[in-house]
Amino acid sequence: MLIHDTATAAARTRTPEGFLRVRARIARTGIHLYRAGELGAPDSWDRDGTVRVYRPPDQVFDPDSLASFAAKPVTDDHPPVLVDAGNWKRYAVGQSGPEVTRDGEHVVTDLLITDAEAVRRAEAGAQLSNGYHADFDFTPGTTPDGEPYDAVQSNIRGNHIALVDAGRCGDSCRVGDAAVRDCGCADLTRVTIDGIAIETTAAGAEALERLKLSVEAKDGAIAALTAKVSDEAAIEARVAERAVVVDAARSVLGPGFLAAGKTTAEIRRGVVTHLLGRPVEERSDVYVAAAFDTLMALRPPGQNPLARHLAAPVRDGAGSRETALRSRDHFLNHAWKGAPTHGAL
Repeated sequence: MLIHDTATAAARTRTPEGFLRVRARIARTGIHLYRAGELGAPDSWDRDGTVRVYRPPDQVFDPDSLASFAAKPVTDDHPPVLVDAGNWKRYAVGQSGPEVTRDGEHVVTDLLITDAEAVRRAEAGAQLSNGYHADFDFTPGTTPDGEPYDAVQSNIRGNHIALVDAGRCGDSCRVGDAAVRDCGCADLTRVTIDGIAIETTAAGAEALERLKLSVEAKDGAIAALTAKVSDEAAIEARVAERAVVVDAARSVLGPGFLAAGKTTAEIRRGVVTHLLGRPVEERSDVYVAAAFDTLMALRPPGQNPLARHLAAPVRDGAGSRETALRSRDHFLNHAWKGAPTHGAL
């Protein structure tokens, strides 16, 4: 989480360019006061209650912690997001020095303020407020000096140092003052929305999380309704498809064909088998469906010549033979007359 602690600056000088160089105490060990809601404390804690947080020397003066405050941007008030290469030009009005050291119970570094308005604000008595990340262990205990605490801070990593009008250290913590009071802090939590990282208070993060869950719930409801509509459309399409297949089957197999108990694929297979005169059981449903569509496209709608031919009674072949012989004799007897005349048979 990003923490804002207020400290002070000591000796200050103006450079020939008008920049302001100050030697600043930017952090210290000991007990710091926080509000539970700002720290992400356990839900059982009073969010507006005060939390005593211990900053042990081994964490404050950890080499990685000290190095993390070197060459960090100075900002005019705390920016709404972490300062990085993408927004440095927008928020930076100066920079901390390359060396960050211990001075008793304090962390000290040089600050160079390069923006004219920020220089005027600093000289008018602006306070310093550090922005940094830290972890918290909400296990109560007692410091080596016998002071009780509610949590311990660790893994401190600097991000920026802000000029503010009124930090929690009070009026005595100004640029140029040597005194350092007990400093409170304000907590910002980093959250990501649609791939964009922003920083907000713990309460803001909680509100965003509730909003996110609400949006996700509504998205789920919309997806469910969309799926239901899609399912209903698919059912209607299958019903319409079956009706077409059943009508086609009755045109081939006769109006007495019963489709009850048969799937659409089985009906197609029966029609194709009937029209081809051979079983197609070994063929896939895709093949049978294609064959069905092809065979039905070749048939005039409402006609079934194959069924009609098979249903017609068998004729006596003898009558046809006698008629053919009479036609032949008539043709031979009258052929000499010129144009052949078959006559009425």
